[in-house]
Amino acid sequence: MAKKPSPISRITSLALLDNKRPSQGADPQQKSSWQWYRDKVGELFGKSKVGIKEFGEMEGPATRKSGKMYMFAYSPKGKNTLPYYDRLPLVITLGWDRKYIHGLNLHYLPHVARQQLLIRLLDITNNDRYDETTRFKVTYDILIRGRRFKWFKPCYKRYLRKRVVSNMLFINPSDWTTAIYLPTESFVGASDTKVWVDSINKI
Repeated sequence: MAKKPSPISRITSLALLDNKRPSQGADPQQKSSWQWYRDKVGELFGKSKVGIKEFGEMEGPATRKSGKMYMFAYSPKGKNTLPYYDRLPLVITLGWDRKYIHGLNLHYLPHVARQQLLIRLLDITNNDRYDETTRFKVTYDILIRGRRFKWFKPCYKRYLRKRVVSNMLFINPSDWTTAIYLPTESFVGASDTKVWVDSINKI
């Protein structure tokens, strides 16, 4: 019988974040992002938001859910054999099937590179309202053919839907720029710096 993935709790998530609390002299943008995430943790682990079981049915066809940003807790299959992985992915969805969520986990890039990728992706949104109707009109084919999207390469991941162990926190487009500055990457098996160096070497 397959072992059930271990959940990551609200308390654990806050503890991870508190370990990365911005210093007194940190950039105001980083401080603002940090507080924003603390306010959102209840949605990530609360009972009132959409859970993974309902995620497949929400918002209509899968094509309408693509191109949006979500955060969730994840416990990968065979995690003890992986060089490293992120427990709290921040993902721009490219699509999914019954088994996998396909997307870009922005945590695999250092903050400046995340910004560069987001700036380029903002050129291909379906509208400029930056509300719940806004999404990135992006596919894997578009990314692989465009040199200006080179930053995507280390970010592309496939996540087993049954290994998602929290609610799927929808990041409103008005909060995209806040979310990318969050120090919420939670890598197991390597430091943030090690992961980012590896990522830059793949570009």
